[in-house]
Amino acid sequence: MSDGPRRRKLGLIIGGCAALVVVALAFFLIGRSSGSPSGSNASSTTSASTQVAANASSKTSIPPKSATSVAVAPAGGGNAGKSGLEIVKAASLPPEARTTLKLIDANGPYPYSRDGVVYNNLEKILPKQSKGYYHEYTVVTPGSKDRGTRRIIAGGKGERYYTDDHYASFKEVVG
Repeated sequence: MSDGPRRRKLGLIIGGCAALVVVALAFFLIGRSSGSPSGSNASSTTSASTQVAANASSKTSIPPKSATSVAVAPAGGGNAGKSGLEIVKAASLPPEARTTLKLIDANGPYPYSRDGVVYNNLEKILPKQSKGYYHEYTVVTPGSKDRGTRRIIAGGKGERYYTDDHYASFKEVVG
């Protein structure tokens, strides 16, 4: 093997390791900020988390989830949100999905380069919106050698949708 391919391979390995360090740091900071009591430790953790998010190169800016975007189950015991899709409480999602939701709210950094790209709703399961309205984010699947099939789709007004079967079905995330 000549020096060119060796250098390229070494560069990819070093770049991959650097990305993993950034992701691990983000997960660590998010875990500390969500579990720390209010006080000086919480504010220093929040500022460190904000610093990491600010330093990350982000392609998109998704607005934080707002109270107006939270779907409420209709009266009469139905389980459909504003979108007409079945709802799921964020607390009921797998821990990796909850971590992805926190990363979205913090605007990254994200573990995969494809996180934040436009989701075009080709399956037409989500409510119809203009192109560029939805963005997709990977939900890490433990043991998977690739991105797996789990995703969070974020809408431009803060709504969130979860799929664990690579867009074949969705649930509207509330709470």
